[in-house]
Amino acid sequence: MYTGCGHRSQTQQHVTLGATKEGKLTLINHIGTSLTSLFDDFVEPVGAATIMMYACPNLEIKYRLARINADTPIFMRGPGEAPGMFALESAMDELASALNIDPIEQRLRNHADIPNMEVQFIEEHDPYVNALRTKSLGELPIVGVAAAISNAVYHATGKRIRDLPITPDKLL
Repeated sequence: MYTGCGHRSQTQQHVTLGATKEGKLTLINHIGTSLTSLFDDFVEPVGAATIMMYACPNLEIKYRLARINADTPIFMRGPGEAPGMFALESAMDELASALNIDPIEQRLRNHADIPNMEVQFIEEHDPYVNALRTKSLGELPIVGVAAAISNAVYHATGKRIRDLPITPDKLL
């Protein structure tokens, strides 16, 4: 029964991170070992996302493949990037804790898509700020759910709805 539906490859990962006292990454070493059958070359790509996630001058990703007398593994509930990201992000959490840096701040300092920039705050009167002098809290980039649903409706029906809620009568 179990040979027909495949299984996720058993993996072992070793992640080593190096950073400055300020939390800037200087080294990422991600080694993944996965098991495969005697007759196939299935490799769980645990380091595939590591290449893209964080800007780091010294990056090394290695894959090791061990052959065992078992069926060939397949992707299960997502590709191998999922367990690879779990290992990398766990290591980032441990690094942030060791450096006494907020984990989100640690990620933002090293995010591959964020260039180095200087931020300057300019004092000005804003009548719309609240008692804490904020308009909103910053968050990591995410796609707005309402906008995504609106775009999906547009692609499915060809009709653009620009106000909420989206109801059937607006589509007719």
